[in-house]
Amino acid sequence: MSTVLVKFLKIHQNINLDNCSVILPVTLLNFKVTTKECYTDINWQTANEQSNKGFYIERSKNGEAFNPIAFKESMGNSTQITLYRFKDLTAEKGQNFYRLKQINFDGKISYSKTIFVNNTCSKKDVIIYPNPVTTTFTIKSSLTGRKTVCVYNIYGQKVKEWNNKISQQKYEVSDLFSGTYTVILNGIERMNFIKL
Repeated sequence: MSTVLVKFLKIHQNINLDNCSVILPVTLLNFKVTTKECYTDINWQTANEQSNKGFYIERSKNGEAFNPIAFKESMGNSTQITLYRFKDLTAEKGQNFYRLKQINFDGKISYSKTIFVNNTCSKKDVIIYPNPVTTTFTIKSSLTGRKTVCVYNIYGQKVKEWNNKISQQKYEVSDLFSGTYTVILNGIERMNFIKL
């Protein structure tokens, strides 16, 4: 298990500009990323939130090119400690970099520091086809017994779920919007597909 905890200097502070007090919207106390078996647990705390729209959780394989994997709405204006949590079920094996992108209602953004973790999850051979997908896909796997198949969008929201004992079955996704999705088999095996 790998755990990284980064404590931040306060983002929130009073700034006097020509006797005009400006209050920045978020005090980020800490940002914690932990790898657990085949998922990544992401937690952070704020001590103050004003006009905060929310947080994008972003991930990268190289620490440079980041992509959003989820969005957490702000819990509202507050001067109390607020806890946030997100489980990244789609992290690939190996190195993964994470950061928070905080966005205000006026569109202004700020970033947390970047945290690196190493995902040591061992995956079995699983094939999804065809890929890209138009209406249905099939999963080929050596796993036996009941299978739970879940489909997640790029924001980490579950959009489909099936439970079955069939080794090869077609899964209907014609009602999904075009884009990239992640299939998780039995909570461990991960595959991405593109819906046309």
